[in-house]
Amino acid sequence: MAASVLAPAADRAEDPYVIPRVATFDDDPKSRPEMPVWTSHDVAWLATLGLSIHRRETLGMDQRTMKERDLAVLLANAEPVLRAGEFGFCCFPNGVQVPFSLTPLLYFVEEEGTTLVVPLDQARRNGIACEFPARMITLNVNSALDAIGFLAVITARLAAAGISVNAVSAFHHDHIFVPANRAEDAMRLLSTLV
Repeated sequence: MAASVLAPAADRAEDPYVIPRVATFDDDPKSRPEMPVWTSHDVAWLATLGLSIHRRETLGMDQRTMKERDLAVLLANAEPVLRAGEFGFCCFPNGVQVPFSLTPLLYFVEEEGTTLVVPLDQARRNGIACEFPARMITLNVNSALDAIGFLAVITARLAAAGISVNAVSAFHHDHIFVPANRAEDAMRLLSTLV
């Protein structure tokens, strides 16, 4: 699926910018998009095409993806979910091709090598040694990347119970990896954050 502008932009001498008129998301300009179309402002003519149109708000994000920064709200709405499967941390020397049969959840390049977090069963099938067999708990609250103290409270609570944690902040949610044999204990502790 390729995005491309099909028609010339509006030519308005009084405006210092370009306004594209028609675009396609597919190779065939006559095909209809299979996904919703997102706009940053109202486009009356686009609405007449009968497509699923959604308006992005606040710096390109819609209301479902508004980020939370308030610690009390984050804790009250953490909604921890224990994900299926076990995961392991492994490391490849920089420059070494990662096997295509792996679908890493995390890929991080450090000076010493490239760290991957992969499903443990995939690592075993590929003969890859992993450390820290873990379960992943997703904190479903939509936390801002610059939220202060959220993971500190989470990790402190688990540390007090002797549960080690490897935390990852992704764009929408925070995820914690806990020892596989302590995952249920961690879920019990996280169910009472407030």
